[in-house]
Amino acid sequence: MVSMDTLSLWIGAMFTLFIYTFAIKDNKLYRLTANLMVGSGAGFVTVSAINNIRRIALTPMMNGQIVWIVPIIFGLTLYFRFSKEYFWVNRYGLSVIVSIGTALTITTVIYSQILAQVKSTFITPFTIDNIIVIVIVITSVLFFVFSGGTNVHKSTTFGYIRQVGLYAMMIAFGATFGNTMMSRIAEMSARMFYVLSPEALPVLPVTLILIAITLLPIAKILRKK
Repeated sequence: MVSMDTLSLWIGAMFTLFIYTFAIKDNKLYRLTANLMVGSGAGFVTVSAINNIRRIALTPMMNGQIVWIVPIIFGLTLYFRFSKEYFWVNRYGLSVIVSIGTALTITTVIYSQILAQVKSTFITPFTIDNIIVIVIVITSVLFFVFSGGTNVHKSTTFGYIRQVGLYAMMIAFGATFGNTMMSRIAEMSARMFYVLSPEALPVLPVTLILIAITLLPIAKILRKK
């Protein structure tokens, strides 16, 4: 009897190959796999949300913490967007979500992208690595400050500084792109080892036959005959 682990491995291998068929053309196997992934993700998120509401809000309310009724009411107001007459009620819950999210985002962005960057740049300015970081940061900033408009400084010095910033950004973009490609190739290689593992080999013939039937124009060939 096939165990659940083996069955899940077979299903994973089949759906992996179904997804890769999109590289040839759009087909029913790819759409089936994509719809299953979206549907299962939506179901998981829904169940997780219900469990979170029960754990975070409903259970404390039953223990006497009535204050949790406030976020529940704001959450319920979001469903008024389906009503044409009371659509305006939806704005109260949405405004709370947007305002809190904006406040948290601004706080995080200011620290992580401005204060933390300044602190990391000038914390130890006398090491070789940090001197390079300082030069790249300053030249990159000057590249954008003096890159357009009618009041751009035309001196040769600023031209060289802007060139240094441009080359530094190109190196950074290239390294980022290379790192992204390496990670994607590593993921694809790991997935191929998963598909070609000894446990998944029994299901490969069936999978390849299904792919061939789906991708080959068999219906057109039969109609011609």
